[in-house]
Amino acid sequence: MAQYLFANFGQAQLASVLNSGDTTMTVQNVTNLPPAGFTVGIHTCPVVVGRQLVYVTDFGDGTHWTVTQSQEGTTGLASYPVGTLVRNKVSGGVLSSGVAQVGAPNTFSEP
Repeated sequence: MAQYLFANFGQAQLASVLNSGDTTMTVQNVTNLPPAGFTVGIHTCPVVVGRQLVYVTDFGDGTHWTVTQSQEGTTGLASYPVGTLVRNKVSGGVLSSGVAQVGAPNTFSEP
């Protein structure tokens, strides 16, 4: 079972181009991100196109991540340019998996 971690206002920017199918991501300007085990949303700004969810499986040294792209049925662009914003996201799939772990729909427990 996957473990998902979250942090308020966690984000970074791509430090190198991310191509479809890449399994590593190089980032810069990392702020408030947890260690591996989190989902990030990637999209171009200011116009939001090519959104996708990416699961970070290994945080590496903090700027070189191992990732699994196109999570939860999302599909990204063929490539994302340097500077593209990467944000820690709570997705529908992550919330659903959390509810399933608790054992009852729409029920959450306090830590």
